[in-house]
Amino acid sequence: MTKAEIVRRQLGAALEMFLRGQDPISVHCLAMAGCEIADWLVENAGAQAFKTHILKNAPDTNIKEIRRLQRQYWNAFKHATERDGKDREDDELLKTFNPDVNDHMLYIGCTLAGVTTEWLVWLYRSKRKSSRHGISPNTRRN
Repeated sequence: MTKAEIVRRQLGAALEMFLRGQDPISVHCLAMAGCEIADWLVENAGAQAFKTHILKNAPDTNIKEIRRLQRQYWNAFKHATERDGKDREDDELLKTFNPDVNDHMLYIGCTLAGVTTEWLVWLYRSKRKSSRHGISPNTRRN
C-alpha cells in the first residue's frame, strides 16, 4: 500500500460519508488526514502544495497560524491531552465546530489528490438533490 492509496481511501471514505450526510466529525477527521498526506505528496513531487498556493497569493500570510486554524478541530477531535501530557481544554472550541468546514477540507484534499473540480461540483450538487449516490471509497475517478 502506498501513501497515495491511503489518501485516496481516506478522502473517498470522507467524501462518501459527507454526501450521505453522515457524521461530520468522522468526515472531518478523515478529510484532514487525507489532506495532510496529499499536501505532503504534492509538495514532494515538486507541484504546488496548499501552503505554496497560499504564500504565492498572500505572501504576508503567517502559515503557522493558517495551519493552526486549519487543524484546530481535527486536533481537538483526535487528542485527549496536550504534548506535555496535560488535559486538553477544548470545550469552548468544540462548541464552535461547524460541519460546513468539511466542504472546504474535502475540496482542498480532493484537489490536491487530482480530482477534477468539475467532478467535485457535480458531486456537491448531487448531494443537495439526494442523499443516495452509490459512491464508495473504492470508486476510482480518472
